[in-house]
Amino acid sequence: MEQGDNTSAAWESLELGHDGNITVEEYEYYYVWPVTLWSVLQGLPAAVGLLANTILLVLFATSPRQRTVSNIFLLQRAVADVLSLSMMVVFIALRESRIVKYSPGLCTTLSVVKHVGTEAALVLFILFTMDSYLASRPQHHTLPYRNKVMGLTSAAAWLMAAAVGLAAYFLTYVDDDGGCNVGPFFGMFTHYYLRSVEMFVSVMVPLVVVWVFVSLSLPPTPAMPKGDGHEGPNRRLLLGLASTFTVLHGLYWLVVFLGFVLPFHARPFYIIEAIAFSLPVLNEAINPILVICLTEGLRQKVAGWLPARHSDSLPLQDLISRQLTTNHAEAFRHGAYRHDTHTFGTQTFGTQTFGGLGEALLLYTNIVLALTTATTVMG
Repeated sequence: MEQGDNTSAAWESLELGHDGNITVEEYEYYYVWPVTLWSVLQGLPAAVGLLANTILLVLFATSPRQRTVSNIFLLQRAVADVLSLSMMVVFIALRESRIVKYSPGLCTTLSVVKHVGTEAALVLFILFTMDSYLASRPQHHTLPYRNKVMGLTSAAAWLMAAAVGLAAYFLTYVDDDGGCNVGPFFGMFTHYYLRSVEMFVSVMVPLVVVWVFVSLSLPPTPAMPKGDGHEGPNRRLLLGLASTFTVLHGLYWLVVFLGFVLPFHARPFYIIEAIAFSLPVLNEAINPILVICLTEGLRQKVAGWLPARHSDSLPLQDLISRQLTTNHAEAFRHGAYRHDTHTFGTQTFGTQTFGGLGEALLLYTNIVLALTTATTVMG
């Protein structure tokens, strides 16, 4: 999970000392530019995430047919991400002001809402993968059963988030330097073993559960019925969300533990750390974009909002297919591929061999190709 606003006080205590005998150059070097860098790298994805999640909520509110069982989990996750990102924006604004000091009430409120939103989003993501597994076996798990499970597990997710928020209420405090130390997550614990426990609870366990459900939801045979909700799991969306969570949170925690062995005052590590600590925020921004781009009904809804000259363009899936066909034909003409290991159109090569990994890699390739082609057509 990403850090809240404990970094400025830590920098000031570790590098500047408490005597205040520092030069302007030292102040700029150790405090101003690192805080500004962190604010920019966290603020941009936070703003994009708020906008994208708001658009996703509007899409669900105006598209009753898209409120399927699986999408209800995604809708709730968008609400949780809005709560989390809103508090992140406030943290960044107060950090950049360098004038406003946290009051105990403000610090506690921000921490509680931030923890509730982040924990709810995490649990709802796990529940989405669980429901995808149920949807992949409709002969055993009927739609009424999935609806019942959705209601019970959603209530449990928000109760768990409320429990984490209650813990944050008691563990969050304002230190002597005016910094808001949020707890129990977001970097409150600086000891190696305590951070290891935090990583195990907040990342390792969810990762194992998520990928177990993903592997069970995606059998190697292509006979699974297609659909975004009632008919079966959304294969690409499932892989996209799981892969994004794994990569971004994995890199974040890698840098966290590198911080225990690398010199804290090393300027290059400041930059690496700032980038890494923005990755969980980036994950919250990418999630709604993936949901919109990889859900057919939502994507068509967005296409309907575009001006007439744009809505007459090819659908996004057709753009992907046409671009992939063109690229593959060029490669085949130059001998880059063998015909017996490649198919054209929307079918991808290597899926039977590489399974889920191949699907995940091809997912990102298709997204890049789609965005590039859509930009060209709309231009």
